[in-house]
Amino acid sequence: MAGAVRTDIDQLHEYKPIALEELCESLGRSKDEICKLDQNENNYKALPEVQAAFHESVADLHVYGDAKQVQVRQAIAQYLSAANDGTLFDRPHHIVTLPNGTSASPAKVSPDQICVGAGSDENIEFLLKVFAPDTVITMTPTFSMYEVMAKGQCVPNVVEVPRDGSFEIDYDALHAAVTTAAARDCSGQQGMRYGRISPTTMVFFCSPNNPTGNMVDQAEIAKLLEHPAQPIVVLDEAYVEFAQAEAYFVSDQPTGTSKSKPASSLDLLAQYDNLMILRTFSKWGALAGIRVGYSVTSEYIADMLRARVKLPFNMSLASEAAAIAACKHARAIFDRQLVMIVKERKRMERAFARTNEVRVAHHSDGNWVFLEVRGMPPKQLVERLRDEHAVIIRGYASNPLLAQYVRVSAGRPEDTDRFILAMNRIFPNLKASVADGDASAVLAKFAAPVPTPDMLRNCKVAPARSSSPTLAGTAQPIFRGVLLDMDGVLADVENSYRECIIRTAKLVFGVEVTSKDIEQIKARGNANNDWHVTYQVGMSLVRKQRGQLRELPEEPQVDVTSPVYKRVVETFNSLYHGSAAAQTNRSEYGLKLRESLIPEIATLRSIWEKLGQKNMAIVTGRPRWEAEEFLDRFQIRDLFSAVVAMEDTPLPKPAPDPVKLAFSKLHALDSSLSIQDCVMVGDTVDDVVAALAAGAVPQAVLTPKNFALQTLGQLDAEAKLSKAINAAVEGASLSSSSTLIFQPGLAHLIGQVAPTGAASAPALSAPMVPTTAAPVAAAVAPSVAPLPAPTGEVAGFGYISRSTKETQITCAVFIPCRACSSGGAPMANGVGPSSTTSPDHCLALLKETADDGQPLINTGVGFLDHMVDQLAKHGRFKILLRCNGDLAIDDHHTVEDCGIALGEAFDKALGARKAIQRFGSAYAPLDEALSRAVVDISSRPYASIDLKLTREKLGSLSCEMLPHFLSSFAENFRITLHIEVIAGNNNHHMAEASFKALAQALRIAVSPPPAGSSDVPSTKGMLA
Repeated sequence: MAGAVRTDIDQLHEYKPIALEELCESLGRSKDEICKLDQNENNYKALPEVQAAFHESVADLHVYGDAKQVQVRQAIAQYLSAANDGTLFDRPHHIVTLPNGTSASPAKVSPDQICVGAGSDENIEFLLKVFAPDTVITMTPTFSMYEVMAKGQCVPNVVEVPRDGSFEIDYDALHAAVTTAAARDCSGQQGMRYGRISPTTMVFFCSPNNPTGNMVDQAEIAKLLEHPAQPIVVLDEAYVEFAQAEAYFVSDQPTGTSKSKPASSLDLLAQYDNLMILRTFSKWGALAGIRVGYSVTSEYIADMLRARVKLPFNMSLASEAAAIAACKHARAIFDRQLVMIVKERKRMERAFARTNEVRVAHHSDGNWVFLEVRGMPPKQLVERLRDEHAVIIRGYASNPLLAQYVRVSAGRPEDTDRFILAMNRIFPNLKASVADGDASAVLAKFAAPVPTPDMLRNCKVAPARSSSPTLAGTAQPIFRGVLLDMDGVLADVENSYRECIIRTAKLVFGVEVTSKDIEQIKARGNANNDWHVTYQVGMSLVRKQRGQLRELPEEPQVDVTSPVYKRVVETFNSLYHGSAAAQTNRSEYGLKLRESLIPEIATLRSIWEKLGQKNMAIVTGRPRWEAEEFLDRFQIRDLFSAVVAMEDTPLPKPAPDPVKLAFSKLHALDSSLSIQDCVMVGDTVDDVVAALAAGAVPQAVLTPKNFALQTLGQLDAEAKLSKAINAAVEGASLSSSSTLIFQPGLAHLIGQVAPTGAASAPALSAPMVPTTAAPVAAAVAPSVAPLPAPTGEVAGFGYISRSTKETQITCAVFIPCRACSSGGAPMANGVGPSSTTSPDHCLALLKETADDGQPLINTGVGFLDHMVDQLAKHGRFKILLRCNGDLAIDDHHTVEDCGIALGEAFDKALGARKAIQRFGSAYAPLDEALSRAVVDISSRPYASIDLKLTREKLGSLSCEMLPHFLSSFAENFRITLHIEVIAGNNNHHMAEASFKALAQALRIAVSPPPAGSSDVPSTKGMLA
């Protein structure tokens, strides 16, 4: 058969990607241990909403998809139109000027202009088949597959027009190449074969260009489109979303402006039918694994592509579902992922802007950096990064034009940190900086192992820096209580609170604040309130600019009554949380979503377990609801017996009051606990001073960023913090042995904690906190009066506070028939009744002993409120359900999360599953509609919901979400639920009848059995 094979096949370039599984096997590493920065993938992975859509499509895998691609083309057209005219991003559209001096109008893309394929590659193949060009022109270096696919389709002439020394396109040479191609005799070639009288030329552009990163000049593209030869211009915009993310979102762009070059050329489509634009979901949408790309052309060409060359079922159902979901959630992808990726790219460009061994070769508008390697052969660098550090980047050893260059994909902050650290280790003199205000350096995960009890020798303070010697080799103290500061210990706030300080100072005072300014204020103490810090650093820099002082003042003076301070608070909160207006206007999400949890959850749970699942508390300067929101966001609230927040004590840290209050709350639960048994872990001098003054043992930890800087040798963070601590302790007239400083992550505590009554552990060789520290401090602290111990939860009452990136929910349920005759005992939650979302307050509202002027049920979705109200009314339940959700996107997250929260609250309110009837069934009519509901409180979640709704929406509620709400409710209440509409034609009546039937069935199921039995209604003897 060799004689039948085309003779030129062996000459085609072979693309040789390395599979991740192959990498894992060759390096002996797991997937999580490999830092993959070689294929410009989105390392944040597909949004959960997109993944959910993908998984939901699995139910229909037995049928073919839509050969006409109607729904996915509609979704893409809506996304492109909204992105191109600025409405998706709330920014003005950049006007494109045409060669004749007129302006192109913002493009409104029609579904009829779109053809969808398996990535951009299949669409390139479609175009080559439809046009069968005599000549293909590329501007090298560029994406190699243009040449490969052209030769694979037997294009007679493939012409390369080299870019200039700066990797910019030589447009004069390009025009000349098009002119030459047009004059070429096409006799016997493609043109004559397909009945053309003149040759056809196809020109491929990549914008941003892979791998050099530069954008095309749209004015030059327009000129080329008007060339007399009428070339087919294919503009591959695989990475254009990253250019849009920079233009619209990155903070160093002026508000309301975009880059000097518009990101996309969609506006030119209306003027030029010889323009073909390619896009893909592989990069920005994190869907590289399922291959979805598309072309946008004139309607005539798009019809040719879909009807003549595309195979009927070229896309899988799962690929369609994921692409539609990505379009639907495009704004969230930009907000949560692309903005951060662009920031990381800019951070890498700054890190290598002035280095000798490796330097930025050209600014990139994509999601990568393009680097020239001078310190060693690039191939050797690629191999060393791979073999020594498990960091994978792209090299071009086989391409003479790119032999001295490498391409490094931008990913998450930890990916950037790991790459820079590896480069500094390979090039000892490189000293590429990781210090940058754009992103937090979380090197603790990758630069060095998180410390375990066997690795504590890595966690120390040099004795020479301490105010007194460290007692190495003494018996290791065992702590029975753990008090943790939040920011810098649990929460990495470099991109949230720190960024809020910087932005607020800029907006309110018009000054540029640096991380150094903030550290200077924090190091002096009395800086536990970031509103105060912002006000003080802003006012100080204003005075400094006026020449009134040389440096920041030693004692910050804050006037909390001034209008300026109030503006600071408002601006800070708006940036941190986002506002209600921001939700409807779809502006940038709150910076709080950029926070990450520093310790591993497994580490925290291990400490909690070793303490006997008690005696852990938070001592924070945050407002209570912010602190609890963070704990809920990372699902660790159950680990802490108490949370002491800003409003709980008259004086913040460094005063001892917050630490003493936290201890008293733990003491109320464990009377054998003493203050000397407790360790207070913080990252600032205020935390250490407060711990010493209260009588607890202080420990300090470095923040992830400072630890990273110390690891790189760019900052002696350990010495700096130690010096500040010693100065603060001395200034407060407190006596103390040395305070040890540890790496981020809290893993060192695993070997230092035990429940009360446990024996001390054997001595370790690593230096630990001296055993003399606590008694000395205890002599300073006054006695602490313990608070009364809580006595249990209220029977029949369930409370849920649930916070995610999409919704913040408070839900409470009261089932009167499950309540004891006395009305129940006080809540054991550690939350004071002053909190408007606390369990105590919710219980008071449900028992009608309080009124906060707000409706009990307010989800933001009116018809859902109406349905939950039916459940409360006809089930004889008391329900509070309040939600602030991302309704600017749609109602999915709000409705789903409300169902989850309501189910969890009912589950808690029901309590032990005994002394109930267990089963309940009911019919409910409403005019022509009749519904039936059957409930089994089985602890075996199952839902069969058949509402037979035909409308798309009821009010603002999507009808598809009602069954989903009920299923989520059943799953989290842990019940079996069957609901069926038996008759009806009015969708409102059918839905309302279903909720009325459910309410009655639940009322029966939770009620006591007729004989008053307290048995478990199951032959198994349990309903767990």
